[in-house]
Amino acid sequence: MKQYIKYFMFLIKHKMFVIKSCKITKCPLWLGIIHDWSKFLPSEFFPYANKFFYPSGVQRKNSQSLSEKQILLFDKAWWHHQKNNKHHWNYWVIIKDSGGLNSIPIPKLYIKEMIADWIGAGLAINGSLDIKPWYYQNRRSMIIEKNALYKIEEIIRNIN
Repeated sequence: MKQYIKYFMFLIKHKMFVIKSCKITKCPLWLGIIHDWSKFLPSEFFPYANKFFYPSGVQRKNSQSLSEKQILLFDKAWWHHQKNNKHHWNYWVIIKDSGGLNSIPIPKLYIKEMIADWIGAGLAINGSLDIKPWYYQNRRSMIIEKNALYKIEEIIRNIN
């Protein structure tokens, strides 16, 4: 039970930071308010809580102690989250019948929310507002259409 309370508190903290970060990215406040709504659904909430917290409420440092079932449930929850939340770059990637991947344009509205999410996660996890080091370390693993990538980097460059 403690892990669910701890995860709920973390989720609320993250949402509050995303709402505050919407000011930085000029993302509409309403998007910050509904941000990550699907994480409160049982199909996401419980697998996320189990991945990030032990039953005692202590935060997990890695996923090594998870059972195969817990890993599968989290993977399904993560997939559900990506495909139901437009602020994830993964939402805008399609799998072609040939097996290849293709990115489609991301509206600027969701680019702003995505960056607010990254800032909110940084603040909730380590208290840092600076997402540039994280972004430049991770951008090569993201499949993002070139115009969206340009917009992302323009917004990130202008964050103080």
